[in-house]
Amino acid sequence: MGAREPRSRGYSSREPSLRAERSSSEARSSSTPSSGLSTQAGSWDPVGLLRSAKDRHEHALVVHELRSVLARHCRRLRIAEEPDLRKLPHVQHLITPIEGQAHDDLQLLALLEQLHPSPAVGGLPRAAALAHIREQEGLDRGWYAGPVGWIDDRGEGEFAVALRSALLHEGCATLFAGCGIVDGSSPDDEYRETEVKMRTMASALSSRPSMSRRYG
Repeated sequence: MGAREPRSRGYSSREPSLRAERSSSEARSSSTPSSGLSTQAGSWDPVGLLRSAKDRHEHALVVHELRSVLARHCRRLRIAEEPDLRKLPHVQHLITPIEGQAHDDLQLLALLEQLHPSPAVGGLPRAAALAHIREQEGLDRGWYAGPVGWIDDRGEGEFAVALRSALLHEGCATLFAGCGIVDGSSPDDEYRETEVKMRTMASALSSRPSMSRRYG
Protein backbone atom coordinates (compact mmCIF):
# COMPACT_ATOMS: atom_id res chain seq x y z
CA MET A 1 0.00 0.00 0.00
CA GLY A 2 1.12 3.56 -0.45
CA ALA A 3 0.12 7.13 0.31
CA ARG A 4 1.46 10.64 0.11
CA GLU A 5 2.05 13.17 2.85
CA PRO A 6 2.30 16.94 2.23
CA ARG A 7 5.53 18.51 0.97
CA SER A 8 6.41 15.70 -1.42
CA ARG A 9 6.62 12.99 1.20
CA GLY A 10 5.70 9.43 0.31
CA TYR A 11 4.68 6.60 2.62
CA SER A 12 4.72 2.92 1.71
CA SER A 13 3.95 -0.18 3.76
CA ARG A 14 4.30 -3.93 3.17
CA GLU A 15 2.68 -6.97 4.76
CA PRO A 16 0.09 -5.54 7.18
CA SER A 17 -0.62 -7.52 10.32
CA LEU A 18 -4.31 -6.62 10.61
CA ARG A 19 -6.86 -6.06 7.88
CA ALA A 20 -10.48 -4.93 8.25
CA GLU A 21 -12.91 -5.04 5.33
CA ARG A 22 -16.58 -4.07 4.95
CA SER A 23 -18.42 -5.10 1.79
CA SER A 24 -22.22 -5.29 1.60
CA SER A 25 -23.11 -7.52 4.57
CA GLU A 26 -19.68 -9.01 5.11
CA ALA A 27 -17.03 -7.88 7.59
CA ARG A 28 -13.64 -9.55 7.49
CA SER A 29 -10.57 -9.33 9.65
CA SER A 30 -7.26 -11.19 9.53
CA SER A 31 -4.81 -11.17 12.42
CA THR A 32 -1.09 -12.00 11.95
CA PRO A 33 0.74 -10.48 14.90
CA SER A 34 3.46 -12.99 15.73
CA SER A 35 6.66 -14.04 13.99
CA GLY A 36 9.70 -16.04 14.93
CA LEU A 37 13.21 -16.66 13.64
CA SER A 38 15.08 -19.82 14.52
CA THR A 39 18.61 -19.55 15.85
CA GLN A 40 19.94 -22.17 13.44
CA ALA A 41 21.80 -20.33 10.67
CA GLY A 42 18.98 -17.79 10.43
CA SER A 43 16.57 -20.35 8.98
CA TRP A 44 12.86 -20.40 9.74
CA ASP A 45 11.50 -22.96 12.16
CA PRO A 46 7.75 -23.41 11.56
CA VAL A 47 7.37 -26.16 14.14
CA GLY A 48 9.12 -24.04 16.75
CA LEU A 49 6.86 -21.07 16.05
CA LEU A 50 3.70 -23.13 16.36
CA ARG A 51 4.96 -24.65 19.62
CA SER A 52 6.24 -21.39 21.10
CA ALA A 53 4.18 -20.54 24.19
CA LYS A 54 5.33 -16.92 23.99
CA ASP A 55 4.36 -16.45 20.33
CA ARG A 56 1.08 -18.33 20.74
CA HIS A 57 0.20 -16.14 23.72
CA GLU A 58 1.11 -12.95 21.85
CA HIS A 59 -1.04 -14.03 18.92
CA ALA A 60 -3.96 -15.11 21.12
CA LEU A 61 -4.13 -11.68 22.79
CA VAL A 62 -4.86 -10.04 19.45
CA VAL A 63 -7.28 -12.72 18.29
CA HIS A 64 -9.22 -12.48 21.57
CA GLU A 65 -9.52 -8.70 21.25
CA LEU A 66 -10.68 -8.90 17.63
CA ARG A 67 -13.23 -11.54 18.54
CA SER A 68 -14.53 -9.37 21.38
CA VAL A 69 -14.97 -6.31 19.16
CA LEU A 70 -16.37 -8.08 16.09
CA ALA A 71 -18.84 -10.15 18.14
CA ARG A 72 -20.62 -6.92 19.07
CA HIS A 73 -21.09 -5.96 15.43
CA CYS A 74 -21.66 -9.26 13.61
CA ARG A 75 -24.51 -11.73 13.56
CA ARG A 76 -22.10 -14.56 12.92
CA LEU A 77 -18.35 -15.07 13.24
CA ARG A 78 -16.06 -17.69 11.72
CA ILE A 79 -12.78 -18.03 13.57
CA ALA A 80 -10.23 -20.79 13.02
CA GLU A 81 -9.72 -22.92 16.12
CA GLU A 82 -5.94 -23.00 15.68
CA PRO A 83 -3.54 -20.55 14.02
CA ASP A 84 -1.85 -21.42 10.76
CA LEU A 85 1.49 -20.31 9.32
CA ARG A 86 2.02 -17.71 6.63
CA LYS A 87 5.55 -17.71 5.23
CA LEU A 88 6.94 -14.58 3.56
CA PRO A 89 10.39 -13.97 2.05
CA HIS A 90 11.93 -12.66 5.29
CA VAL A 91 9.48 -13.55 8.06
CA GLN A 92 6.74 -15.99 8.87
CA HIS A 93 3.62 -15.38 10.92
CA LEU A 94 0.97 -17.11 12.90
CA ILE A 95 -2.31 -16.22 11.21
CA THR A 96 -5.91 -16.64 12.31
CA PRO A 97 -8.50 -15.55 9.71
CA ILE A 98 -11.67 -14.06 11.18
CA GLU A 99 -14.78 -13.46 9.09
CA GLY A 100 -18.21 -12.26 10.13
CA GLN A 101 -21.62 -11.32 8.79
CA ALA A 102 -22.04 -7.70 9.82
CA HIS A 103 -25.14 -6.04 11.20
CA ASP A 104 -26.84 -3.88 8.58
CA ASP A 105 -26.08 -0.64 10.41
CA LEU A 106 -22.36 -1.30 10.86
CA GLN A 107 -20.20 1.68 9.87
CA LEU A 108 -16.67 0.81 8.79
CA LEU A 109 -15.05 3.88 10.33
CA ALA A 110 -16.85 3.27 13.63
CA LEU A 111 -15.57 -0.30 13.59
CA LEU A 112 -12.02 0.91 12.89
CA GLU A 113 -12.23 3.25 15.86
CA GLN A 114 -12.88 0.26 18.11
CA LEU A 115 -10.34 -2.06 16.48
CA HIS A 116 -7.48 0.45 16.44
CA PRO A 117 -5.01 0.32 18.01
CA SER A 118 -5.01 -3.46 18.29
CA PRO A 119 -2.97 -5.08 21.08
CA ALA A 120 -0.28 -5.79 18.46
CA VAL A 121 0.58 -2.08 18.22
CA GLY A 122 -1.08 -0.53 21.28
CA GLY A 123 -0.79 -3.14 24.01
CA LEU A 124 -3.14 -4.27 26.77
CA PRO A 125 -4.90 -3.00 28.78
CA ARG A 126 -5.28 -0.34 26.09
CA ALA A 127 -5.41 2.88 28.14
CA ALA A 128 -2.53 1.99 30.47
CA ALA A 129 -0.42 0.52 27.65
CA LEU A 130 -0.87 3.55 25.41
CA ALA A 131 0.07 5.89 28.26
CA HIS A 132 3.24 3.85 28.85
CA ILE A 133 4.11 3.84 25.15
CA ARG A 134 3.70 7.61 24.88
CA GLU A 135 5.97 8.10 27.89
CA GLN A 136 8.66 5.54 27.05
CA GLU A 137 8.80 5.07 23.28
CA GLY A 138 10.38 8.40 22.40
CA LEU A 139 9.08 8.26 18.82
CA ASP A 140 6.46 10.16 16.85
CA ARG A 141 4.95 7.24 14.94
CA GLY A 142 3.25 9.42 12.35
CA TRP A 143 1.44 7.02 10.00
CA TYR A 144 3.37 4.01 11.29
CA ALA A 145 1.06 1.42 12.92
CA GLY A 146 -1.98 3.43 11.85
CA PRO A 147 -4.89 2.29 9.65
CA VAL A 148 -4.40 3.01 5.94
CA GLY A 149 -6.97 2.16 3.30
CA TRP A 150 -9.97 3.35 1.32
CA ILE A 151 -13.71 3.88 1.74
CA ASP A 152 -16.34 4.67 -0.91
CA ASP A 153 -19.61 6.61 -0.89
CA ARG A 154 -21.51 3.44 0.10
CA GLY A 155 -19.44 2.98 3.24
CA GLU A 156 -17.65 -0.07 1.86
CA GLY A 157 -13.88 -0.24 2.09
CA GLU A 158 -10.74 -1.95 3.29
CA PHE A 159 -8.13 -0.86 5.82
CA ALA A 160 -4.89 -2.39 7.08
CA VAL A 161 -2.38 -1.52 9.76
CA ALA A 162 0.70 0.10 8.22
CA LEU A 163 3.65 -1.92 9.46
CA ARG A 164 7.07 -2.67 7.95
CA SER A 165 6.92 0.67 6.23
CA ALA A 166 9.01 3.56 4.96
CA LEU A 167 8.63 7.34 4.96
CA LEU A 168 10.27 8.76 1.84
CA HIS A 169 11.40 12.39 1.76
CA GLU A 170 14.03 14.19 -0.33
CA GLY A 171 15.88 11.00 -1.27
CA CYS A 172 15.91 9.65 2.29
CA ALA A 173 13.93 6.66 3.56
CA THR A 174 13.07 6.21 7.24
CA LEU A 175 12.13 2.57 7.88
CA PHE A 176 9.70 1.42 10.54
CA ALA A 177 9.17 -2.00 12.13
CA GLY A 178 8.48 -3.30 15.61
CA CYS A 179 7.70 -6.26 17.82
CA GLY A 180 5.13 -7.20 20.41
CA ILE A 181 6.59 -7.41 23.91
CA VAL A 182 4.99 -9.92 26.25
CA ASP A 183 6.03 -12.03 29.20
CA GLY A 184 8.88 -14.24 28.00
CA SER A 185 10.16 -11.83 25.33
CA SER A 186 13.92 -11.64 24.89
CA PRO A 187 15.29 -8.14 24.12
CA ASP A 188 17.97 -9.57 21.82
CA ASP A 189 15.50 -11.77 19.95
CA GLU A 190 12.97 -8.96 19.57
CA TYR A 191 15.62 -6.57 18.24
CA ARG A 192 16.81 -9.20 15.79
CA GLU A 193 13.24 -9.80 14.66
CA THR A 194 12.82 -6.08 14.01
CA GLU A 195 15.95 -6.04 11.85
CA VAL A 196 14.66 -9.00 9.84
CA LYS A 197 11.29 -7.32 9.31
CA MET A 198 13.00 -4.23 7.86
CA ARG A 199 14.59 -6.30 5.09
CA THR A 200 11.32 -6.31 3.14
CA MET A 201 11.29 -2.54 2.73
CA ALA A 202 15.07 -2.27 2.43
CA SER A 203 15.15 -4.75 -0.46
CA ALA A 204 12.26 -2.95 -2.15
CA LEU A 205 14.05 0.42 -1.89
CA SER A 206 17.46 -0.68 -3.09
CA SER A 207 19.06 -3.66 -4.77
CA ARG A 208 22.49 -2.77 -3.43
CA PRO A 209 23.64 -5.27 -0.72
CA SER A 210 25.24 -2.48 1.30
CA MET A 211 21.87 -0.75 1.68
CA SER A 212 20.22 -3.97 2.80
CA ARG A 213 22.85 -4.48 5.45
CA ARG A 214 22.53 -0.91 6.62
CA TYR A 215 18.82 -1.25 7.25
CA GLY A 216 18.88 -4.70 8.84
